Amino acid sequence: MKAEPLGTSYLALPDGTGPFPGVVVVHQAFGLNDNIRDICARFAGEGYAALGVDLFAGRSRAACRSARVTGSWRRSAGRRSPAPP
Repeated sequence: MKAEPLGTSYLALPDGTGPFPGVVVVHQAFGLNDNIRDICARFAGEGYAALGVDLFAGRSRAACRSARVTGSWRRSAGRRSPAPP
């Protein structure tokens, strides 16, 4: 298996020459961490090219989490935010 950082993402490739089927691994609230890298490595071990993306790159993690919690609270309270244009 070959693994390397790719910008703010993480790419894990199986051994051998491609092309390989691929998957995108999206992190949970903690961002791109060792757990996500491990999941990518496990996919690569099964023959997939796995790209772990960091959706928080260049953003405030606290602000992203706060927006998520606020949105959940509004939905549970029966109030919805206006739909984006």
